[in-house]
Amino acid sequence: MYIPEKNSIIVVGSGTSLLDQKNGKIIDSFDDVVRFNTFYTEGYEEYVGTKTTIWYNVNPYFKKESVEYKRIYLHSWDEDNKCPVYQKYKHLKNAEKVPFKLVQKIIKDLNNPSPSTGLIAVIQLLQIYTSLTLTGFDWWDREEHHYFGKDHYRGPNHNPQSEKEVLLELEKENRINFL
Repeated sequence: MYIPEKNSIIVVGSGTSLLDQKNGKIIDSFDDVVRFNTFYTEGYEEYVGTKTTIWYNVNPYFKKESVEYKRIYLHSWDEDNKCPVYQKYKHLKNAEKVPFKLVQKIIKDLNNPSPSTGLIAVIQLLQIYTSLTLTGFDWWDREEHHYFGKDHYRGPNHNPQSEKEVLLELEKENRINFL
C-alpha cells in the first residue's frame, strides 16, 4: 500500500482512471488533497476519497462554498477583479485569485489560450511544494472526460496533448509522480 510522506499533497483530477482502482483511503491519507471545479466524492468514496483541503475553481455556477478549505484558489483568464468567479467566491475564507501573471505564463509557454484548471493547479503548487502526487489525470487518453458523468464537458480550447507533455516532463524531473 502506498504511504505518503509527511507534508504530502495529492492533486486529484477528474479522469475516469480514478474508477480503475479503489484508492479512496490512500488519497485521504495525504496531508493535503487538491480538487478542482465540479468535483464529486459522494458515491465514489472508495475510489476518490472524501477529503479536500485545497479547491481550485474556475466555475461561477458551482456551489462548494459551504465546505471549509485550507485554501481556495480562484482562476480565470481575466486580469481584473471583474472576473465572475472571483466576484462570486472572494468572500469565502481563505480564497484568493491565482496570479494573472502565472496564468499568462502558462498560456504563453503552452501556446494554449485555455490551460486546464488541473495544469494551473500543478504549476502553481510546484512553487509551494517540492513535489506532487497526481491521480485522475488521464483526459488525453480516454474518451470520457470525467469519472462522474458525461454531462460535464471538456473545455473546447484545452489542449490535452500539450498538457500531457508538460506533466510527463515534470515526472522525468521528479517534480510529480502518479498514483
